[in-house]
Amino acid sequence: MSPPELNNPLSIAVTPEITETLRRLFVRHRRVTLIKEFSNGLSGSRVFAVRPLSSEGRPELPAVVKIASTSMIKQELKAIRRLIDNRLPKATTNASRSIIVAEHNLGALRYPMLGSGNDEILSLHDYFHQPDTSADSLRQLIERLLLVMDHIWRYGRVKERYSFANGYDVVLPPNLLVAVAAEPLPTTLLTPKRACKLKLLPGDGVTVRDFVVRKVDLSRRTVTLGGAPQHAFGLRLKFPDGMPMPHYRLYERIAAVSGIVEETRHSRLRDELLRLFPQLDPLAPTVALAEGIGLPNPLAQLDQILQGGGSVHLATIHGDLNLQNILVDIDAQSQFGDVNLIDFAEAREEHVLHDLLRLETEIITHLLPIAIQKAGVDPITTLADLSWRCHRMLRPAALEPDVLEHSELDKIWALLRAIRRAARTYLHDPNDPDEYYRGLTLYLLGALRFRNLNAHAAHPLPKRLAFWSALLAFAWLRHPDIDTTPPTISALLRARRSATRYARVRWAPT
Repeated sequence: MSPPELNNPLSIAVTPEITETLRRLFVRHRRVTLIKEFSNGLSGSRVFAVRPLSSEGRPELPAVVKIASTSMIKQELKAIRRLIDNRLPKATTNASRSIIVAEHNLGALRYPMLGSGNDEILSLHDYFHQPDTSADSLRQLIERLLLVMDHIWRYGRVKERYSFANGYDVVLPPNLLVAVAAEPLPTTLLTPKRACKLKLLPGDGVTVRDFVVRKVDLSRRTVTLGGAPQHAFGLRLKFPDGMPMPHYRLYERIAAVSGIVEETRHSRLRDELLRLFPQLDPLAPTVALAEGIGLPNPLAQLDQILQGGGSVHLATIHGDLNLQNILVDIDAQSQFGDVNLIDFAEAREEHVLHDLLRLETEIITHLLPIAIQKAGVDPITTLADLSWRCHRMLRPAALEPDVLEHSELDKIWALLRAIRRAARTYLHDPNDPDEYYRGLTLYLLGALRFRNLNAHAAHPLPKRLAFWSALLAFAWLRHPDIDTTPPTISALLRARRSATRYARVRWAPT
């Protein structure tokens, strides 16, 4: 049988290896048409919407195809079969076909799409930015999604003495980024048992041994490694151009690899903040969010935040619930039909709030910057107002604040309100939101590592919003009374209410 024709009317850039992988996935078809590519961007995978044509010439329903490294595809298949199949309704969970192309270290998954069968499939990110998308339609969409996710979130168990250091290590930059060396060099031996005891700095030589492969990113030529479960320590190997990448298997324990420490977790976060705010002392105990209004600096207390713990609910989570992995089927009237989920490579049993925290962080860093620009409002007082509104949704008597005065901000509020309402359901103690604010602080600080935010249309606002939001979340975490507002946030709210619209508050780093 001749290979299927690959029809690419939009001239989407695909390599010969990806073309061959697509043809093998649809080997029994006459033709497959690339409809669009979803800009996933972080995991190194490529995700396409396609329209297959059967060998008999009959058009089939649109499908979503994910192409990634062999280890990532195998990891996703395993997670789907173990945790997702027959548990998550109205989601693209059952991969109808998969293929491994060993010689290219690539694999592919084909997901059938639910819904109307139209070609119009949008990510939640793109649906938000559609001109006809209203706050009410977004509210309905996110509420439907949360009802779907409740099928896996509600069935879990209580974990006493939960370790945030272990459960949230992955949301922060790796402890070490090691540039693999082509030639032997003087090094310090780095193993999982020794990792937490060594004080390594950028420029130090290390020999990495006995760590376990967690992820392979072929596009960025990196391999993410992990240590023992009881000692959370993540590191990433970066292979230089021209050096062959080993075909690592998932969970393989690697042999010795030597290289130079390019950055540490703390150096990466400090450098990111200095790029955003050159006059800021990243380790100062207090940061002035506005003139005369200082908040405790979570970066200066990052290790203490990670050392927090307590009783939490564990359940199956998606693990990567970002705006690109939530797909919306659009009908002929431009209304959303079904909500679909893809990319379950990170699905696992973990703290149940992970997915909600990831989604809130995505909204703050990807959607809110454009909304603020369109509304022409001050970002700091806008954040303070949204922070206060969101906190009210975590209180026992969740009153509905008034709608915001700009439609773009109303759309943001519709999403955040639904997320915080759902979050209260899954708190171990519904009257104590500390676990949510601890996790949110870590997620927002972790967002500083995302290089794709540097290419955002509103750059540098997305990362600034992430840091400012981390300051506010940390203020709520340190404030013991759920029914009152921290004095610093109250001052920002007074500044906002003193003007007809949002007050202009100048950023004043100390």
